[in-house]
Amino acid sequence: MLYLGEINSSQAWRKSIEVFDEDAEQSRSLSLFPEDRIDEALADESVVRLCLSRLRLELPAQPPPKITAAQVEGVTPV
Repeated sequence: MLYLGEINSSQAWRKSIEVFDEDAEQSRSLSLFPEDRIDEALADESVVRLCLSRLRLELPAQPPPKITAAQVEGVTPV
Protein backbone atom coordinates (compact mmCIF):
# COMPACT_ATOMS: atom_id res chain seq x y z
CA MET A 1 0.00 0.00 0.00
CA LEU A 2 1.28 3.45 -0.89
CA TYR A 3 0.09 6.35 1.21
CA LEU A 4 0.68 9.82 -0.19
CA GLY A 5 -1.52 11.58 2.35
CA GLU A 6 1.31 13.70 3.67
CA ILE A 7 1.85 15.40 0.31
CA ASN A 8 0.30 18.85 0.34
CA SER A 9 -1.90 19.96 -2.53
CA SER A 10 -2.44 23.50 -1.31
CA GLN A 11 -0.51 25.96 0.81
CA ALA A 12 -3.41 27.12 2.97
CA TRP A 13 -2.75 24.40 5.54
CA ARG A 14 0.52 22.49 5.55
CA LYS A 15 0.84 18.90 6.64
CA SER A 16 4.37 17.95 7.57
CA ILE A 17 6.48 14.95 8.48
CA GLU A 18 9.13 14.70 11.18
CA VAL A 19 12.59 13.81 9.84
CA PHE A 20 15.60 12.86 11.95
CA ASP A 21 18.94 14.19 10.70
CA GLU A 22 21.57 11.68 11.83
CA ASP A 23 24.48 14.05 11.16
CA ALA A 24 22.99 16.90 13.21
CA GLU A 25 21.43 14.44 15.68
CA GLN A 26 18.15 16.34 15.74
CA SER A 27 14.74 16.17 14.13
CA ARG A 28 12.93 18.76 12.05
CA SER A 29 9.61 19.12 10.27
CA LEU A 30 9.41 19.05 6.47
CA SER A 31 6.43 19.79 4.23
CA LEU A 32 6.06 17.70 1.06
CA PHE A 33 4.65 19.35 -2.08
CA PRO A 34 4.36 18.22 -5.70
CA GLU A 35 6.91 20.32 -7.58
CA ASP A 36 4.24 22.01 -9.69
CA ARG A 37 2.08 23.16 -6.76
CA ILE A 38 4.33 25.34 -4.65
CA ASP A 39 4.42 29.11 -4.82
CA GLU A 40 8.04 30.25 -5.05
CA ALA A 41 7.34 32.95 -2.46
CA LEU A 42 6.44 30.32 0.15
CA ALA A 43 9.30 27.93 -0.59
CA ASP A 44 11.87 27.69 2.19
CA GLU A 45 14.21 25.05 3.65
CA SER A 46 11.25 23.25 5.26
CA VAL A 47 9.64 22.53 1.86
CA VAL A 48 10.54 19.41 -0.11
CA ARG A 49 9.44 19.38 -3.74
CA LEU A 50 8.55 15.95 -5.08
CA CYS A 51 8.65 15.10 -8.75
CA LEU A 52 5.78 12.60 -8.67
CA SER A 53 6.24 11.57 -12.30
CA ARG A 54 9.73 10.31 -11.44
CA LEU A 55 8.71 8.50 -8.26
CA ARG A 56 9.60 4.81 -8.46
CA LEU A 57 8.32 2.12 -6.15
CA GLU A 58 10.35 -0.96 -5.34
CA LEU A 59 9.73 -3.97 -3.18
CA PRO A 60 11.81 -4.04 -0.01
CA ALA A 61 14.83 -6.32 0.00
CA GLN A 62 14.08 -9.77 1.33
CA PRO A 63 15.72 -10.55 4.67
CA PRO A 64 18.18 -13.45 4.67
CA PRO A 65 16.64 -16.80 5.59
CA LYS A 66 16.77 -17.76 9.24
CA ILE A 67 19.15 -20.59 9.96
CA THR A 68 18.65 -22.69 13.06
CA ALA A 69 21.46 -24.40 14.90
CA ALA A 70 20.03 -27.77 13.82
CA GLN A 71 20.59 -26.80 10.18
CA VAL A 72 24.27 -26.04 10.68
CA GLU A 73 26.35 -29.20 10.38
CA GLY A 74 28.49 -29.96 13.39
CA VAL A 75 26.73 -27.52 15.74
CA THR A 76 24.97 -28.93 18.77
CA PRO A 77 21.98 -26.88 20.00
CA VAL A 78 22.46 -25.56 23.54
